[in-house]
Parts: sequence; structure tokens; C-alpha cells
Amino acid sequence: FQYAWEGVGLAAGDSMEYYLSSYLTLPGFTGGYDDETYTLYAMADGYGNYVVETSEGNNVASMTIVNSNPLANSSWNVYRSDGGGDPTLAFNHTFDWGPGLQIEAVDDPLTADIEYCYTVTQVDGGTETAASNQACATPSAPPDVPAPTDLTGSAVGFDVSLAWTAPEPFTGAVLLSGTPSSTRQGGDTVDDATVVTELPTSLSGTTAGYTDDYDEVCPYTGATAPDVVYSITPETDMAVNMWTCYSAYDTKLYVYENTVGNLAPTTDGGVACNDDAVEYPFEDCTIWTSRIDGVSMSAGNTYYVVIDGYAGSNGDYVLDIEAYNPLAGFQILMDGAPAGIAAGDATSWDGLVFAAQPIDASYEVRAMYLIPGIFDPVWSETAGPVTVTIAMEDSPRDLEAMDYGDDVHLMWTEPIDASSFELAYDDGVTANAYYYGGAVAVRFRVTGTYGVNGLANSIWTGGWPDAFLGETPYTLSVLALDTETDMPGDTLFAQEVLVDADPTSETYGWGMIEMEETLVVTGDVFVMFSDFGYDFDNNAPGADMDMMTCDAVLDHPAMRYEYIGAPGGGEWATSAPGTFAACGDWMLRMHADFTVGADGAAVGDWVGPLGMVDPDVPVFIGEMEAASTKDFPMELFNPPATDPVWSNETNTRDMMGYNIYRDGAMVADQDPEVTDYWDEGLDWGTYSYYVTAQYDDHESIATNEVEVTLSNVAPDAVMLISPGDGLEISVDTTNLEDQLAFIWTAANDADDDPVEYFLDAWGLVNEDTVWNGVPFDRIENGSFEDGTIGGWTPYPEGNSSWAVDSTGTNIYNSNATLEVYDGHYALKMWGQYDGSENYGYFGQWYDIGDVGLEVGSEVSLNGAMMSHADDWVGQGGNQGYLIFYFYDDAYNM
Repeated sequence: FQYAWEGVGLAAGDSMEYYLSSYLTLPGFTGGYDDETYTLYAMADGYGNYVVETSEGNNVASMTIVNSNPLANSSWNVYRSDGGGDPTLAFNHTFDWGPGLQIEAVDDPLTADIEYCYTVTQVDGGTETAASNQACATPSAPPDVPAPTDLTGSAVGFDVSLAWTAPEPFTGAVLLSGTPSSTRQGGDTVDDATVVTELPTSLSGTTAGYTDDYDEVCPYTGATAPDVVYSITPETDMAVNMWTCYSAYDTKLYVYENTVGNLAPTTDGGVACNDDAVEYPFEDCTIWTSRIDGVSMSAGNTYYVVIDGYAGSNGDYVLDIEAYNPLAGFQILMDGAPAGIAAGDATSWDGLVFAAQPIDASYEVRAMYLIPGIFDPVWSETAGPVTVTIAMEDSPRDLEAMDYGDDVHLMWTEPIDASSFELAYDDGVTANAYYYGGAVAVRFRVTGTYGVNGLANSIWTGGWPDAFLGETPYTLSVLALDTETDMPGDTLFAQEVLVDADPTSETYGWGMIEMEETLVVTGDVFVMFSDFGYDFDNNAPGADMDMMTCDAVLDHPAMRYEYIGAPGGGEWATSAPGTFAACGDWMLRMHADFTVGADGAAVGDWVGPLGMVDPDVPVFIGEMEAASTKDFPMELFNPPATDPVWSNETNTRDMMGYNIYRDGAMVADQDPEVTDYWDEGLDWGTYSYYVTAQYDDHESIATNEVEVTLSNVAPDAVMLISPGDGLEISVDTTNLEDQLAFIWTAANDADDDPVEYFLDAWGLVNEDTVWNGVPFDRIENGSFEDGTIGGWTPYPEGNSSWAVDSTGTNIYNSNATLEVYDGHYALKMWGQYDGSENYGYFGQWYDIGDVGLEVGSEVSLNGAMMSHADDWVGQGGNQGYLIFYFYDDAYNM
């Protein structure tokens, strides 16, 4: 679990001492300090067997060590001098130390603009050491920061919407204002780093041809890519954002403070190192480029910005550096308590607030600033309050609209049944999963008293992290809110569950608990996923773990909580942005009955924050890994069901259907079982829509209103990043198998239509022009040119129920004539009149290997089908399909 490398070598008879610090420490390997005795074995050997040895027995040594905490009985006295006065004991500090952890303490509250000087002593038993060096600091009062204004709010059912005016820019950031750097190419090492004299700036160059001098782990290891270096020495304290968005390769970016290996801090408490941006600054950034926000820089220090690469990647780069905006985000307050967060560039917030009984909620919004040099967040004054009435409605919800050419697709959620209501923050589509040492929870923010009668969660079904599904149980629990900490508290309910591993089931991929007795609660509760088989004793994943999934986008960050550590050895916290960076909202759900009153409220026994108690399990955080990563991207071909069915779902409403409104006028209705509608054949323009529910005695209020603009604007042009302009390749027998990578910027489509890319190539062969393109249409004679079926094979043999018709042909049983979609001809097919359940088709066959397909390849099939109302295909029970078939060697589908 440890290794060391000496590049210079070791001469015969010489010896060296090594502090083994790579990979895991002994407590990290065993899962913490356990006071057990271990024998450690070490072997020294030559790299690559350059030295031939007849026996390696003399290369091995061992030692015995007791794995005990050297600071287990230590504490620290902190002495403080206030404003030049005599030092006195301020407090005694204990710290749960582990290898690699820095002992630290916070002294607050203090008075602004007074200098405080500190010394520290270590206390072991009854012995106190001499004092440390003295360190002084002067706290300051938080500066006045701009606040949001003009708060407005509204609600439709449980959907709350707030909007505000953004605060004025905070002017506390100072940048360099020197002359532009004469050299833009980065230097090879920190000793010859290119000096940056002005900020903001955009720097460009290449890492190709340079040496691999440095590397940092964030999070990928083993990089051998070349790197280049810039240096910045600020005259005042400042913070900057930097990114490599428009670089032509997979970059890595990190910043050293004064010395190599000492990563600079960031305003959020992290370190300045990034391989792949969590969020790109622009939509057309090159994939796998890097971004670091809020690099804190102190006056007089020198900061070395290193542009590196993932693995061995190298090439042309563009480094942009701009002022850091300390506006980190907005906090949403409901009745004075935190209820949500919004990004720093947001001017609106949409949230779900479940109300078992109608309420008038008071909302406020305040801005949060992370200012360099100030330890704590700085909060602005609040905007508001604004009062919003939240109540259950019998109207449809969550109306969405998508444009497809001249058609609009409307989608909505059915009205709430108060007695059988599923609470969820996820969108139902599985995107990723993690394993970790601990537990996670979703906070369901609910006002009033209600009943909980079911819990559910989705499990990753893609054979990860092991091949077993539905064999090892895990635990779903309901936890109360600890009002003192605003974190999960007492366990009200806990039960083991197995995931449904039957791919044909309506609940495939879900673990579902339906309670025999309703659990009556009031206010917020947490639903927790835990006890899934993680091996805390060895601080590693267990042999069989079924891991919970998440969707793709974190729409509700204030609802996601984590407990990292063994049972009894960690503590609850809201999920940090980077902890589960590849995850959106956890797919944890709760089934509730909002008709339950306040009588009969029940709580369960306390059984610990993870549903079990074991204080002896060590604290150290173990491995954490995502199912789909950059190194091993995974596409889930057998995802869990998107809408699992509860057996106790009910529908007691007397609803007759839905009414569809366009621009304020009803244009259609829809069956009560269908929650979408296609509005087709519209003219280009802008349309607004809402939907209502029609009951036997009234019409509900409207959903939210959505606006759609239909247009047909071509996508933006793309920029070819690699290969460079003017590349010419002479193709001969020696390089036919060579590959050439093409990298380009992403195209944006103003209409939000899907964008497909085509690569075209021209060349000369014996003075004849040849053309090739990727992708190209594999279908031969797709438009039945010249009125023939060339390239197509009818089935079964003797099938004569078809014809190739041309534009202008009369439609059977109609006065209408055929208008072909593409070209002049079209294939017409009809039933064979040969008994029941017979079919015929036209097909083209391909060998998968011959066309370059492999497992995971994406294939698309596009075509146009039409059936005239006067000659309807459904007559006689006929149906038409455009479909892929896949066969094995024996022609079995």
C-alpha cells in the first residue's frame, strides 16, 4: 500500500531513508487508528530487473508497529493577546487528528479592527510544551455588499416561482493593470515561467514539445503530459477565475503558491486544481477542458499557473483569466428559514414546496458573497418579503413545451390526488450512480401534518459496481428534522429492501417499501439510503452492493444531504458541490397521504443517524467512485423504470379530461389518461399554452403558462480546431490504417432542434475527384428512384401486396391524389389478405461488422410514412412500422 521511487539510483553498499507517503498511510489502509499490532514488509528492487539477481531474499525487511494515534492524548492551549494586552488562555482545543490533516481552530466572535495575537502550546497529560511562534491577525467587519431588489413571487399548487433584480456588481476585486506581456507562450518550468503583468488576459500557446515537469491529482493520477508555466505576483489581495475552454486537447490546470507542490487556495475552501470543468463557461467549449473559480491570491506572493494535460494529452491551449465575482449565489428564505439556493447569475428561482394544508408563506432572498481574505460568507440585506399562497390544487402541473419544426409537443403532470401522492425531486431518468462510505438522504420540505405510507429508490442496473442485482438488501429510512442543527435527526422508520431485478416488471430497478401502517409526521422529513454493503472494516467497497442512482441535473441542491463516514463516525451535511459532481438529484421518493390530519402523530425509537449504532468503527473516509466516469464512460442500456407503480395508487377524481389552450383560446381536449398533446402544422411564430383539467362539475385553474417560438434558423457555424488549416495527406499503402482525430466547437441551434454533424472530404485519385462523408446514408434507393425497388427485398417470397406509386396517383377510395414526401416515387404496401396475423415487409440487410458497428454504437433510422384517411391502414386491423431488426447467425431475432 506504499511505494517510493529513487530516480538517481542507489550505489552498492549505500543506504537511504524514505518517508513512505504515497498512496495510503497505515491508518488509511486499515480504516483508522485501531491500536492493533501490524507487521509491515518492504522490498527494494531495481527498476525493470536491470540488475540480475539469483535471489531476492536479501531485498526484503520487516518491522512491527502498533497502529495507535500519537496525538490521542493531546490537546492544545490557545493563548490570545487583545490589542497589545497581556496574553491569556482563550480556549483549549481538541482535534480528531489523522495523517495529512492540519490542526486548526477558529476563534469567534471577535471585535472588528482590533489586532489579536496568538500562541499555541501542546498539552499531553499533565505536561505543557513551550509556546509556539506568535501569529497576529486583525478581523474586520463584513463590508456592505449589494443586495437583490424587486422580489416578486407566485405559486401554482406546490410550484413556487420567485423573481428578483440582480444586485449591482461588487467592486471589491482588484486586478493587475500593467502592460501586456510580450510573450504569450508559457515557460517550461517555474524558473523560466512567463510573467503575467496584466489582468484580465487571454494567453495562448502549446504544450507540445515541452517537458513533463509537474503533476497534481484532481482527481486523475499517472499523467505524463508536458506542461508550461505562467507566473502572477499581485500587488493587492485578489481572486481570479481561469479556464482553458477553447484549448484543442484534454487539459489539466493548477496553481502553486510560491513553491511547487503548495496548491493555492480557492475562495470556497478548496485548492486550485482542476482536470475537467464541472460547468463550462461557454456552450461551445472543447470537452474535457479545465476551469478553476476563485483562485485566492495574496499581495506579494508569486503564483505559478501550470497548464498540463490528462494522461499524455498535449497540444494548443488558450488560457483565459478574469476577475472573480464574489457573488457566489442567493439563499431563498421561507418564513425566515433556508428553503433553497440559486446560482450567482440567477434572477429567478423555482421550487417545490409540499403543503399538506394551505399556507401563506413569506419569502425573502439574500445574496451570498465569498470575499478573499474573509473566512465566513458575507450576506447582503434581504429582498422582500413577498407572501405566496401554497395549496394543493386539482389542476394539472409542470407544463413543458418542445418545438419540433412546425409542431409543438406539450407535456404535463396529472393533478395531485391528496390521498395518494408521490413526492419526488428527480426527473425519473437515470444518469449516474456512486458508491461511497456512508449514506445519503433527500430532504422533503413539507408544511403541515401528513401520512407517509411508502418509500422508493432507483438502483443502477448496469452491472456496476458488481454483477449482482437484488441479492443484498439495503435500508431505506425516514429521519426527523433536528431543529437545533437543521440536519437529519431521529429515525422514525427503517426497513431493509431488495431492488426489483426483474427487467419485465413495472418496478424494475426500484426498491419499494409500502408500509403496513401509515407514519404520521409534521413538517420536513428526510428519506435516507444506507447499509448497502460497504465494507467499513477494510474501508473499501463490499463484494455485493446495489447503488442508488441520480438524474442528470441538480435542480434541487438544497434537498441533497450526505453522511460520509462509518456509522457513528461522521456527521450530516448538505452535499458539497463537488462531492457527487457527476450526479444531479438523488432518485429517492416518498409516497404520502395529505388527507391525514394532525391526530395520531407518531415517532419511532432513536436508532442512530444511520439506522444503527457502532461507535467503534473508524472515521476515515473511504473510496468514492461514480458509475460513469471520464476514464470509463458508461451508457445504461437497461435503465430502471422511469415511473414505478405503487400498488396503493388511487384515483378518486371525477375528471373528464384535459383542455388545451393556445393564445388564450381552447384548441383541443385530451383523454384523462394521456398527459401530452401534439399541436401540429403551425405557422412560424410565437405561441403561448396552458392546460386545465375538466371535471364533471367544474374546470380547474390553469397550469403554468409556457411560450414557444417556432422558427427554422440554421445552426451556428462550427470552428475546426484540429487538424489545422491546410493539412494535406498523401494516402498510400503504408498509412491506410492510420487514424486522424477531428475536433471542432459545438454548434448552437436557435430553435433548439437536434444538431447533427457531417464531415465531408474531397481528394484526387489519378486526377479524378473523389468524395467521402461521415456519417453517410446506408440505405440504398431510399426514395425508390425511377419507380423501382432496387436494393430492397420483399418478404415473404411471393408478397405482391405492394406498388411503387408516383406523385399524382389517385388515392384508393378517395378523390385525393398522392403527394410524395421526397422525390417523385413512394412505396405503397397493404395487407396480404392471407388469413389473420400475417405480415409483409421490405428490407435491406447488413452485416454489423461490415458497416463498422460494435456494442454501444448509435444507429438512427429516419423515414416518412403516410396513411390517407380514405384508405386507412387500420382497416382490417393492419399496422405499419419503421423498424430495426437484429439477427444472429441463425437468423434468430
